Amino acid sequence: ETKRDKLLVIAMIPFMSCPARLVVFSFFAVLFFKNPALVMFGLYVLGVFVALLTAFLLRKSVFGGALYHFVMELPPYRLPTLRLLFRVVWAYVKDFLYRAGTLIFGASVIVWLLLNLPVGVKDPSQSLAGQVGKAIAPIFEPIGLGDWRVSTSLIPAFLAREIVLSSMATIYAVEEEKKDTEFKPAQAIKEQAFALVGAFKDALLNLLSPTPKAFEVEEEHTGLRGVIAKSVNPASALAFMVFLLIYTSCLGTVAVMWKEGGKGFAVAFLFYSFVLAWLLSFITYRVALLWNT
Repeated sequence: ETKRDKLLVIAMIPFMSCPARLVVFSFFAVLFFKNPALVMFGLYVLGVFVALLTAFLLRKSVFGGALYHFVMELPPYRLPTLRLLFRVVWAYVKDFLYRAGTLIFGASVIVWLLLNLPVGVKDPSQSLAGQVGKAIAPIFEPIGLGDWRVSTSLIPAFLAREIVLSSMATIYAVEEEKKDTEFKPAQAIKEQAFALVGAFKDALLNLLSPTPKAFEVEEEHTGLRGVIAKSVNPASALAFMVFLLIYTSCLGTVAVMWKEGGKGFAVAFLFYSFVLAWLLSFITYRVALLWNT
């Protein structure tokens, strides 16, 4: 009920595994590990631990003081009707379609454009996106993410976590294109639109299928999975997931922190979560390397 308690809760919530994170986690967990469910459960437990640790540190430092007890009377639980269940599910589906058709699609097109600017660039690593990725790559080198393509994909994640995969798909697709491919923005937008339609179709098939394709074991990875599997090892993938879990870079979360706690609180928390994410990713990466040796 106090502002201090509200800020404590706000500082804990970002470490919980949201649906956007789970999409990325499931992709990498299935791709690199034999027991993806265990990996995802471990990430969830890690998020809970970091949230409690953050609350403890804040409680012992800037948010110290007397304890206040909070009592809330819970309403009786009732089984929802099918109509209510359908309305709730449809609300989430509409939200996903809106985000996929605007935010994710738009971010993919922008990333593609940055990978082809200045006009006529042959090597994507020399493009605007490549230059930015290579500039920040040394920061992520100690945690196994020194590849500019991986570090670049983290930048659009500030808008939404699920953009990581679409950004990776765009970056690796451009990397695989022929060097003499002509720069055609209209064609690129058309390809992105067709890819979005295909993603919707696959999502619908997975929804209706008892065994979604994402969790089927493939003898040989192809497409985006195959390219990423060749450039990222399991230790790096695990460090990548830990970093994505801990670092609070979601625009919506930052906006709430700014509104409730002010500019200083939001900036300080961003710095704290980045440093903590880097340290935990570093430990995870080194331990994973030792485990495999």
